[in-house]
This record gives sequence, C-alpha cells and structure tokens, in this order.
Amino acid sequence: MVFLKKGHNLYSEFKIRYQAEGLELGQKEFQNIALKAKKEAKNGFQKIEEPKITSKDVYIYYWIRDLFNIDLAKKSIKGFTSENPPKNLRKLFFLSELLPPELVDELYKKIYNANVKDRKKIWTNLRVPLEELEKRFIDVIKERNEESRRKGYKTTLDFYLKSNKISKIKYEYFLKNLNRVIKLCNKELSNNNNLSDWFYTEFNNFPCFVCQMNEFPFESLDSVFLELAKKYKILTKYKNKIVILQSDIAISQISYIKERDIIQIIINNNQNIGHQCLDLIHELSHAIFYIKNFQEGTVPAERGKYRNELDASKLEMNFLKNYYNELYKANLSRVLSNLIIILFEISIYENPNQNLGELFARCYNKCFYQARQKNNPLFILEKRLIYQPFKSLPHAIADVNII
Repeated sequence: MVFLKKGHNLYSEFKIRYQAEGLELGQKEFQNIALKAKKEAKNGFQKIEEPKITSKDVYIYYWIRDLFNIDLAKKSIKGFTSENPPKNLRKLFFLSELLPPELVDELYKKIYNANVKDRKKIWTNLRVPLEELEKRFIDVIKERNEESRRKGYKTTLDFYLKSNKISKIKYEYFLKNLNRVIKLCNKELSNNNNLSDWFYTEFNNFPCFVCQMNEFPFESLDSVFLELAKKYKILTKYKNKIVILQSDIAISQISYIKERDIIQIIINNNQNIGHQCLDLIHELSHAIFYIKNFQEGTVPAERGKYRNELDASKLEMNFLKNYYNELYKANLSRVLSNLIIILFEISIYENPNQNLGELFARCYNKCFYQARQKNNPLFILEKRLIYQPFKSLPHAIADVNII
C-alpha cells in the first residue's frame, strides 16, 4: 500500500508542520486520524464512477493527507478572533482594520473599471491614507520576517522557497537568468507600436499585450478544451471527470475533489474572454499532470507548488508557442508582470524601510523597458502582496527556468 510505504514520511512532514503552528502531533493521534481517513476513503472509493482518476491505494493516501490538512487548519485558528488575533498576525489584523480585503476589492474596481484617463483623478479623490497604510504594511513585513526567524529560517524568502520546494540551484538560476529573460520578453513584445501614451503608466495596472491583439484565436472556453484535447488525448479520456466552472473569484484555480473523484477548475469570470481562455489553458495543463501523477502513485501536494507550476507552465508555453505563436508572444507580458511582483517582494522583505511606491515603480521599469514611472502607490491594491506573500514565486521561477 502507498500509505504503508509513505506513512513514516507523512508523520514526519505533518509533525513538523504542526510544531510550526505551536501544536503537537503524537504517534497515537496520527494513527487515529489516519485510520479514520482510511475508513472514509474506502467508502468513498466504492462510490466514485469510472474511469477512476486514481488507484484505490493512492486515493486512500490522498484522503489521509487531506484530513491532516483539515485538522491542522482547524487547530491553527482555534480560539482566535479579530479582537484576539494570533501573535504572528497582529500587524496584519491592524492593517486590515484600515484596509479590509473587501475594501481592497472595492477600490480596485473603482480604479480599474473606470476609463484609464479618469483613473488618476478618481484615485486622488478617494483620498486613500497611503502614508499610514504603507507604515502598517511595512510593520506586517517585519512581523512576517520575525515569524520566519522564529521558525528557523534566515529570511521570509527562505521560508517560501522551502515551502514551495524550490531548490537553491533553481533560485540561483532564476537570479542569474532574470535579466536575460526580461530582455528576451521585451524584444518579443517590441513589435507592437500602436500603444497608447497611458499604456505603461501606474494607472494601467500591468501592461497586457494579449488585450492589444487584433484577433484572438479562441472564441470560448469550450474551444480551448477541444483544441487542447486534440493534442493531449488524456483530456478526452477523462473529459467527464474534468468540471469547468466560472465564478466571481479573484484568481482562477484547480482542485481535486476527492468525494467525486473529479478535477474541478474554476475560472475567474471578472476578466475578458481572452484571459479566461488563457487561464483555462494553464489550469488544463495542471489537470493533465494531476491525472498523470495520480496514476504514477503521486499526489500533487507531495511534488510541491514549484514543480507543479513548472510542469504546467512548460506544457502551456509549448502549446502556445507551437500552435499559437502570436498569443505566446503576447502572453509574455504576464511573465513580466509576475516578475514585477516578485522583485518587489524580494526587495521589501530584505529591506522593509524604503519608499515602497518608488520601489514598485523601479521594479515596473526594470521589467518593461518602455515604462518611465517614478512612484507607483497602487501596489497597495495588490491583495496577494498583503494577504498571500510570495504567491507568484513558483510561477516566476518556473517561467525563468523555462524561457
């Protein structure tokens, strides 16, 4: 059985993760949770329909891992409230009092749903208390740095490299080849000379060359699936096990729903059809590897986010480059946009005490050669910077290692 082979490693993994949250996981408790999960998994496996994505043993192992993740999440937040937040999140709660997530969404829509030429005026009239927000955000960064050191890491970046299973060699390759990739992307994007004068300003969010295309090769999400399925037959075989939904979510996502033995993809429908299609290509690339990995006896979480992103991004880029080269080139602007975020984060966690608006502008100018920004205060509307630090790290390092 897969669990018998991996049980000791699983216990060691979760013991460390429990301890990182100030919790203990004894052998007896581990065995009790595992036995409960095994029983539930056996019942669940009998109910799922053919063709099954995974074998019975791997299915049980996945269920056991999932139950430990749920147990850890519940115990980590038990007893905490907004009035009594965890010690390592107090500065984040303090920032959220002034800038709660729902307000970030509201401000984001007010700015970016407006005509580009009106955005600066709207931003000014909103009178966002930027100085105080920046101060509180810097305190959040310092708090996270302290928490990383408490957990035994030299820096917060080291913590996220480890948690995403990014090796030192891969990160060093990223640093060494970063400028080469930025230069190559800018060269590929330089043929578009019909850009508005606001295209590289701070009030255009991130420059998108996909939205500048005269013709887009896909008309719908269905057409994306059909074209990918022609090239990757595994999608056809498991078509009924891949469920594609659209929803009002911040970022498109993929997950394996164990109770139904399906791969569920949710596409952010707040964006135009072009970006929805690109998101689906990426998530279907993940789906292909999810199925392959399950059938090889491996669950996605074991491989780590970096390796999962590397495989999916490589498949996605090869598909676009081989069959839709103009779209591949245009989509390189996404690579550069991710790099802006990551370069900004690497710098602020190394040195929080700097002007963040000026830093964000410098990162922007480094990635897009035509940009001439001096100060970009709109970094504060990027929720991933506030609530999901280094979320784009696996994507950015994967992109540089592929290109």
